[in-house]
Amino acid sequence: MAEYFNKVLAVHFRSSNRENRQSAVRINVSFRSSSSSANKELVVRITDEEDLFFLYNLALGEADFHT
Repeated sequence: MAEYFNKVLAVHFRSSNRENRQSAVRINVSFRSSSSSANKELVVRITDEEDLFFLYNLALGEADFHT
């Protein structure tokens, strides 16, 4: 897996039913390809080290990009 971006950034969260807050989240962008198949994926993962229940994980395959 090749990693392209991995940093902690300050983010403002806005919510209609909760108080607005600011937190430091880790954003990781990497590229994953399987040796057994020709499938390649761009993986985006966002985590908050202070909130263990906060996780956003997205894997975009080649089939997800329509030209």
